[in-house]
Formats: sequence, structure tokens, C-alpha cells
Amino acid sequence: MKMCECGCGSPAPIAKMTMTKRGWVKGQPQRFVRGHTARVSKRKGEMRIEHNVATGCYEWQGATVNGYGVIKHKQKQSLAHRFVYEIFVGKIPKNGVMDHLCYNPLCVNPDHLRVTDSVGNSHTSRATKLNSEAVKVLRAMKGKVHRQILAAIYGIRPKYVNAIQHGDWWKVLA
Repeated sequence: MKMCECGCGSPAPIAKMTMTKRGWVKGQPQRFVRGHTARVSKRKGEMRIEHNVATGCYEWQGATVNGYGVIKHKQKQSLAHRFVYEIFVGKIPKNGVMDHLCYNPLCVNPDHLRVTDSVGNSHTSRATKLNSEAVKVLRAMKGKVHRQILAAIYGIRPKYVNAIQHGDWWKVLA
């Protein structure tokens, strides 16, 4: 039984529906008991980060936009992973794109981030998560399992599931 990640010791509830924005998959344990995410420190100016021992990720616990952590610093809103990278590693080039090597958009661990270009980032984000067997399963499930559920299972976006199922990607196996 999975426990609430706030550290309270309560059992985590089971998701009644799939909600990709929150990382819920129907029938799987949620990360927190309702209301327990507020237990993470809210002191002004303090970064809200939780260490995930299993993955090594430092997961952002503050505000998010499109699944990425955001922070307001000196009246300017920034993506949390970019902000942390610039503090601990250095300046990001003007056309640089941050790539999460762990595939966790909430991760701000500088060891899990690298600077790349947009082509390199999109290639790693979808190509390295799947193999030919996974692509065959995704295609076999077309019309049987909703693409949002398949996306949550494989850790990719629903639009990528759609592109694979319609033969727009992984054409070699089509």
C-alpha cells in the first residue's frame, strides 16, 4: 500500500479516474491525500522541493503551468527547472532548450537537466521512451483503450499516442 508523500503516514487514495494533469491513473494510488500538498512549506521566498528517493528527482511542489514548475523571482515568472539550472550550473544560451533526462517535468535536479536545441529535445522526449514492442502494443490498442490512458502508462503525451496509432510516427513499423 502506497503512503501519502507528505509524510503523514496515511494511505494514499486510489484514483477514481485518469487525470493526466495531476498524474492520476484510474485504479493507481495518488501521490497525496486530499489537501496534504498544502502541508509542503509555503514560506515566502522558499523553494518548495521534495526529494524522490526512488528516482533521484527533486520534484517541484509549487505552482505549475503545463506540467512544469514555475517560480516568481524579482517580479518575473520563470520555469523552476531553468531557474535552478542557472543558479547551480550557469547561464542557458539564448536558443537553449532544457531537456529533462529523467522525463519528469517537475524535476529541478541540475544533474537531471541538460541544455539542448528544440530538435534534440523533441527527439529524446519521444524516441527514447518507446521501443518497437511498445509501438506495436499502442497500435493494437487503438480504439480499445483511450489514448490518454495509454499516454499515462507509457509516459508520453496523448498526441504522440495518436500520431503513432495513425502511422505518422514510427513509420518503419507501419
